[in-house]
Amino acid sequence: GSCDARWARDTLRLGIIDVPRVPFLEAEAVASPFNVSSFDGIFGLGFPGIAFPRLAETPLEALSRRRGAEMAEKVFSFALGSGSAEMGELVIGGTPRERYPKGINWL
Repeated sequence: GSCDARWARDTLRLGIIDVPRVPFLEAEAVASPFNVSSFDGIFGLGFPGIAFPRLAETPLEALSRRRGAEMAEKVFSFALGSGSAEMGELVIGGTPRERYPKGINWL
């Protein structure tokens, strides 16, 4: 699908952490499949090499550049809930090892 957008900057706020002036694209018009999707945005956790437009700093990169010294690791992880009773979790700056009793097989 395609998307017409303009550059914007805003403060990324995660809990008590503020990262000012994070660049992002603000969608102005979208085409299929975006216009019929149930989500309303993408946070920008992709790898820098596949970010679009090229040379754009992703929100995760901005957080890492500005607050990386406070992170145990410069990684993020997701735990998806299994149904409506269990909430998912996004962890930035580390991996909750207790969620992986058999360990992690890094590729």
